[in-house]
Amino acid sequence: MMKVEDGYEFTTFRGTDAGVVASKTRRAALTRNQVLVSITHSGVCGTDQNYRRAGCVLGHEGIGVVKALGPDVRALKIGQRVGWGYVHGIYGVTNLDQGSMAYAAIWPESALYAIPDKLASVDAAPMMCAGASIFAIYDQCGIKPNDRVGIIGLGGLGHMAVIFGAKLGVETVVFTHSVTKQIDAIVMGATEFIPLEDLPTIISARQKRQKKEREQHANDGLDDENKHGVDNDDNGDIRSLDHLIVTTTENIVWSTFFELMAPRGSVHLLTVGLNENLVVPSTTLIDSGLRVFGSLVAPRSVMLRMLDFAARHRVKPIVQKFPLTAEGINTAMRKLDEGTVRYRGVLETPKDSLYEVSS
Repeated sequence: MMKVEDGYEFTTFRGTDAGVVASKTRRAALTRNQVLVSITHSGVCGTDQNYRRAGCVLGHEGIGVVKALGPDVRALKIGQRVGWGYVHGIYGVTNLDQGSMAYAAIWPESALYAIPDKLASVDAAPMMCAGASIFAIYDQCGIKPNDRVGIIGLGGLGHMAVIFGAKLGVETVVFTHSVTKQIDAIVMGATEFIPLEDLPTIISARQKRQKKEREQHANDGLDDENKHGVDNDDNGDIRSLDHLIVTTTENIVWSTFFELMAPRGSVHLLTVGLNENLVVPSTTLIDSGLRVFGSLVAPRSVMLRMLDFAARHRVKPIVQKFPLTAEGINTAMRKLDEGTVRYRGVLETPKDSLYEVSS
């Protein structure tokens, strides 16, 4: 451990072709608005998988304790819990020698967020990226209480969409291949659970119902208030979706989901394959007035609202904990590859590795 006037040296974990390995990062003494954070928790995000062979320090869902302050820091205090997300520069592009998978990091005060007392650090870590990205959609895209929101995928992002949706009073309909997750989804607050394998039958029932309605009400001129149609019936049909949050694009048949959308509904994309082009059925898109949005990181104002909301409403992600060590990170990454993390991986710094500042 280095003296304060000499700067700081701390353990970091880099992604390499051989897996995640421990390394050392050295930074000069703090200047201006810089803040030294001793990291206690780090979320494990799918984005980290994309950089795990890039040679950079991994992690962008960090929670820790302030240990030292630059001379121009105004709001934060030593001993305060803080977190940060994807934007601190840009993850994977700048600050390649530090990240949340480490025992310390140095960030500008403007990149850090005070963690509310009612929010546990282990719960806050996944919110710094996954939670904030989901909350931004609910917060900024006109989703109202009682709207019907479809959620494709029930992993780290999808389960946050269900939990936040339940707290915000929307109806959430989960679509996933993993039928074993049905009970979990309902406990999280999902209104309905639809196995993706059942969609062809549902679409067939829907088309039959719509044909019958057209024949019976050809001259009725149904308005927006009737856009959802009838309730679920014995044929397995479901009511239309006002919004669709897409947390995985694996094997998605867009024409099927566009059939489920209400007129002027919106589709929100949170993830796509790195080399994937989005091809959607243009006729349905135009005829139904659908909108497709891309969404990535939340601005600071949304992050602050998200943390306040999560604390007041006791939002708790479902996490699987791993030690913040090279072995622990590699295990978490392997389980992420296998799709067996329930539902967001969180790394915890071993007590004997917590970073302290020498005098």
